[in-house]
Amino acid sequence: MRPIPMLRCVTLLLAMLLLSACSRAAVASSATATPLPTPTPFPIPTMPPMPTVAVIQSSGQPVWGNIAFWTHTNLPAGFGQQFHVSDLQVAESDGKTAYACAVPGDQTQSGHPRVVVTHNGGASWAYATDIPASWGSCARLVVDMLDPSLVIAQEDFLGPQEITFNGGRAWQALLLPPQEEISQFATHGDHAYALILIPQNGGSSSSEILAESSDRLHTWQEIDANLAAMNLRNFWINPGSGALLLQTYANGLWTSTNDGATWEQMNIPASNIVGYMVQQPIANQPWRLCAEYYASQDASTGSLICTADGGKAWYMPPAAPFWQMAGITSDGALLVYDRSFMVYRLPAGATRWQKLGAAPHTGGSILYMPASAGGMLWMFAMESDGAGAPPDPRAIYSARYPY
Repeated sequence: MRPIPMLRCVTLLLAMLLLSACSRAAVASSATATPLPTPTPFPIPTMPPMPTVAVIQSSGQPVWGNIAFWTHTNLPAGFGQQFHVSDLQVAESDGKTAYACAVPGDQTQSGHPRVVVTHNGGASWAYATDIPASWGSCARLVVDMLDPSLVIAQEDFLGPQEITFNGGRAWQALLLPPQEEISQFATHGDHAYALILIPQNGGSSSSEILAESSDRLHTWQEIDANLAAMNLRNFWINPGSGALLLQTYANGLWTSTNDGATWEQMNIPASNIVGYMVQQPIANQPWRLCAEYYASQDASTGSLICTADGGKAWYMPPAAPFWQMAGITSDGALLVYDRSFMVYRLPAGATRWQKLGAAPHTGGSILYMPASAGGMLWMFAMESDGAGAPPDPRAIYSARYPY
């Protein structure tokens, strides 16, 4: 064998061994090095998908529909909606029951508050049992949203409250801590839910919380998951499922299906919202509601965007010359009225508004209730001085929904 090829082989072999050793050293060095910590990625908030919005084009000017015929009755002297003096409230659960409360006399002396009640849409009124307290006024009534026989009466804002569980046949003191008051409530099974005004900063300010009671309104537990900081305004409850809908002042609507353990914000595809019209649902019905908003900063009139399936899909009804929203009927129609108190109806799925006639012009507001069949339209004067001059605070107007 010739020596030159052997030398080349040895040289090549040494080169390969050296290269291999260097490679292993590099790997070993790399394996023993402490790696830099990998930063944990911050979860990017995910927005719920934007709901679909259907724009319903108008098929023409409003046409006449069935006319709502209004009836008029007068409450006894001293009764009516008079700020800090007397109150009047309709039961949302049946639409035909209403209560009014006042203290006899001219409010210069205390007395036992008197309560009148109607069960036939205001056609006739009867006295309930007097409230066994000495008050100077009866400034607030709160009717249970689901049970028209449960009513809370209050002397004045932040004053003592009395409650009846049997439609006014008997009253008892509602025991709450000082300066706390219930402004809205509903009973569902053996539980009660309420917006409660809570004093803050030693009583110099206050906020409302959504709370739950399981012992007939004796003790309460906050269930709004700190949404109270958003300035709570209203709530609604589904009488079947117990689902809750909560309105805040600046952060829209929130829903809960687990008794307030968690809340989810309803995604409304509109901005500059100034008001809501929510139907108190029948059992297990999806939320039906409309939001009034201004399409631009220069808009002089509001527009409506509505949902009939709890916010999954939304629709913009045809434009209407409306001033205020009145309600959503049991058949899904929208009710609004203009500044002349002409009432308009848009049937579910329709493309043209119907005129139901003008309500008496008393300077008040028109409200529709309830969600079930046989609803009523109500109108009564508000913010009067009580002297009997127009608008007369005793005047009660009502009309049966003509569909």
